[in-house]
Amino acid sequence: MNINALTNASLEIIAFRLNDQSFCVRTRSIREIRGWVPVTPMPHAPYEVLGVINLRGMVIPIIDLAAKLGMQGTEASERSAIIVTDVNNMTMASWSRACPTS
Repeated sequence: MNINALTNASLEIIAFRLNDQSFCVRTRSIREIRGWVPVTPMPHAPYEVLGVINLRGMVIPIIDLAAKLGMQGTEASERSAIIVTDVNNMTMASWSRACPTS
């Protein structure tokens, strides 16, 4: 095993904030980051599912990641961002109040 290859390896991430905490996601799992758009509510959906959006013909659920993680949920605004990711062969999106952070 080449030690130099291991020490020169880098990890590309996108950082975002939920409430007062920072989180990171590997860039290779992110399909896109887009501005906030209104979601279509889903009847009988769990609390953390805000609804769905139509992304170029694909219906994608929008998850309030803060609520899913047991944090206080917040209202979306024009500064919110939707982070579309591929997780375990499933496309979904979460939203963040400000994205990315420095």
